[in-house]
Amino acid sequence: MAGQLRFFGTLILAIQLSSCPESTRMAWEFEYPGTKTATLNSCKQVLEDLGYEIDVYAPESNLVVTTAKPVKYYLRRYDYSIVLGVSDRLKVYVTAQEYVYKRGSQVSLFGKTMLDSDVKDKLPFGLQTVIINPIRGEFQQLGINELINERPRSKG
Repeated sequence: MAGQLRFFGTLILAIQLSSCPESTRMAWEFEYPGTKTATLNSCKQVLEDLGYEIDVYAPESNLVVTTAKPVKYYLRRYDYSIVLGVSDRLKVYVTAQEYVYKRGSQVSLFGKTMLDSDVKDKLPFGLQTVIINPIRGEFQQLGINELINERPRSKG
């Protein structure tokens, strides 16, 4: 009996350790001091200072969206944009599109592209940190603090 329990315990542990961790969703929540309008304006300025181009600025709905910015990460190319929404908390989302090279058999000689695009709600963790860390650092200087324990996680 003890041998069977040890075997199943070892088997479950091996399965848990061998499964690859999945990247988290690209959403962060921050707590901000002051009013919604002042926070939205300062966030817009932070994004502009970091080199982002603002595509949508909607102060009536407390929303800022940047234009898509290309980035290469290993052998893949991604276009991502930042979405900021201010309500009772400041919410930052990253939307992304991944470009993947097609196999040779999928490419036509008559003008078809060799790239295929796919909308992503999760990016590799390393790329997420490259995107969010500069924003997080600027927010901390403004007194906007991340709510770490309440970060939305993906479900299953």
